[in-house]
Amino acid sequence: MFALKFSFVLRYHKDIVRSIHVPLEKLAGINLADGDFAARIMSVIEEDDALLNDLFGDYAHSYRAMAEDRDIYWKDLMRFGEEIVIVPVKERSA
Repeated sequence: MFALKFSFVLRYHKDIVRSIHVPLEKLAGINLADGDFAARIMSVIEEDDALLNDLFGDYAHSYRAMAEDRDIYWKDLMRFGEEIVIVPVKERSA
């Protein structure tokens, strides 16, 4: 079983590296070759409360509020040092 490890820092939080494993099945049906690869992954994370909470923890609520007003908070939402790697993960037991 594999996942994409997605890591980055936010513009105003460069001392905090954000990193998450996104299961490949969450990316099913998304054309990752069309457009900005990292933006497509981030859109999947933003639509999934569990992934967003795993990535941002206590900051998830603030991030979501800013993401709803991207025109105002676009600088706060800027990501730097993005890294995307395919990694093996253990299968979850049922």
